[in-house]
Amino acid sequence: MPQLLVHGTAVRYRHQPGPAPLSPAILLLHMAGSSSLAWSPVVRRLAGAAEVLAPDLPGHGQSAGEPPASISEMADFALAFLDALRIARVTVAGHSMGGAIALALALRQPARVQALLLASTAARLPVAPAIFAAIDRDFENLGGWFEQLAAGTASAPPVGAEPIFPQTSQLGVRRDFEACAAFDVEDRLAGIACPATVLVGRDDRLTPPRWSERLADGLAVSRLQVVERCGHLLPRERPELVAAAARDLVAPPSGVAGIQ
Repeated sequence: MPQLLVHGTAVRYRHQPGPAPLSPAILLLHMAGSSSLAWSPVVRRLAGAAEVLAPDLPGHGQSAGEPPASISEMADFALAFLDALRIARVTVAGHSMGGAIALALALRQPARVQALLLASTAARLPVAPAIFAAIDRDFENLGGWFEQLAAGTASAPPVGAEPIFPQTSQLGVRRDFEACAAFDVEDRLAGIACPATVLVGRDDRLTPPRWSERLADGLAVSRLQVVERCGHLLPRERPELVAAAARDLVAPPSGVAGIQ
């Protein structure tokens, strides 16, 4: 993974060049407690579609620095990351907490965000007390417990897949979920004018479909897709579907002016 200095912090990121110079770019933002590893099945399937950038947030995965304490700080990082790469306009795909960051970016710098792919996320992200209890009391076993919960009732992560959670320290995981719990942009969604695709697993128990329906209804231009037999880990459980949705946003099919 290449390394980039962002405000003096060494950041690692997954990078896949575009098919040509000045290709459109897509920024992939990972879920709480994880890293860009969670996006790797999608990155591979976006070959030839766009320049793909999937950073590890500070203090996550292979990136140095302190984990950010809020979604706003994470959005600050994402903008600084794009600035460091001199990328002026981008499609932003966010999974779970990454979706919150994507929404914050679209609200803060709308001219910079071409489109949004919002997977397993919402405009408000309440966190169950059981998650904080597990972080505080049984962090050693948190990864297995969380992945069982996130997989939902009718699906499971691929057999033999690498663990994608947690990819940061106990403090970092707690900060991520505290940031999610404090996030709320429901009353600002109508101000996001770019096209958005909202994806959610039918069996998602962490960000259930009703939250995604509310998100899609609040956005000015959106399309909702509920994915059957899938839980919270959409980029891992249905990478081909997520990649196809990303491709459509980066380069809409011929004759399609936007999402209705």
